[in-house]
Amino acid sequence: GANEVLHEFTTFISEMAMAGIDIQEIGEEVRHDSGNFKTFLTNLQQKQLDDWSRFDIVKKGGSLTDIQHVMKDRGFTSDARDRGGLLLTHLSAAYDRVDLLEWLVVKEGMDLDALDAQHRTTLDVAKASKASSATKWIVEW
Repeated sequence: GANEVLHEFTTFISEMAMAGIDIQEIGEEVRHDSGNFKTFLTNLQQKQLDDWSRFDIVKKGGSLTDIQHVMKDRGFTSDARDRGGLLLTHLSAAYDRVDLLEWLVVKEGMDLDALDAQHRTTLDVAKASKASSATKWIVEW
């Protein structure tokens, strides 16, 4: 029935958000709040914005220690994705952050072969970004 469809739809939107797909424009035209859908969507959109903001520390050159604290204190998990669908390993490679990349792979067990939203591995992103140190580390790993 209608509840099953709503459940499937909310599950689908949640999965999109977790994959880094921008859900910020969804729901602007929702007129009927069936089953608190609008509240669910607003909360999910805010969570997505919060998740994306956690990546700023890497983009702004934060220290490894600061990034580790953000991951621990703010619930930043290894499967989180930024606005473009990059995992933290991909972002580390793009910014040529071998220190962070090594910590994520060796200590946190992140997979270098995991794919971003564009179906690229961490090595693909490192090469595309001309991140020579990260590329070298990944190849040697």
